[in-house]
Amino acid sequence: MSLGLSAQDQNTGEYIEFSEKKVGQAETFTSGGGSHGIYMGIYSKYGAIADDNALFLGGRIAYVADNKIEIGIGGMGFYSDHELSNLASDKILTGGYGGLHIEPILFGKQKIHLSIPILLGAGAIGLLDNDHLGPNDFPDEWDPYFIMEPGLNVVFKISNFIQLEAGVHYRFSNDVSLGNYQTIKDMNGFSAGVGIKMGVFNLGHKRMVQSEVRL
Repeated sequence: MSLGLSAQDQNTGEYIEFSEKKVGQAETFTSGGGSHGIYMGIYSKYGAIADDNALFLGGRIAYVADNKIEIGIGGMGFYSDHELSNLASDKILTGGYGGLHIEPILFGKQKIHLSIPILLGAGAIGLLDNDHLGPNDFPDEWDPYFIMEPGLNVVFKISNFIQLEAGVHYRFSNDVSLGNYQTIKDMNGFSAGVGIKMGVFNLGHKRMVQSEVRL
């Protein structure tokens, strides 16, 4: 877009024409002509742990570089109604994980585009007493694990401040152990969910340039 302005110098009679040009948002990355942003996201996913239903809730803070890649940190907490064997009391399976978030963006200038989120990090899985849940309750049995969770998202640009996404993910982890409860082998499994990103995604620049001098 450009807007032409003309003015006559009263002393010389020269006409000087200026045009205001908006620099392309993804023109460069280092010169200031590109676009960048930062956001906070909230997510909900539904999946399975050891073939039983699980609910995942989490968040993320990330920097968006030139509509091409996101880099940040994220985390998830989860709850499952998985039935564990050899239990003397009623317990639930719970835990969480978090770490580095990297998300390449495909067709980032489009209103609807794709992205490939990848989370690399660690977490812990454990058991809570379902009859006496409270703020001071901690897992009676727990085990740490490393995790990698790639996925594929469809992203909808609602505005320069809000984006919605929906996608599928798969968790890869090392083996876990919960004492004598051997029905949980690992954290591997699919999940699907939706999320909302809130922030500033298109920080561009405008510059004024002298386009023509007519004598």
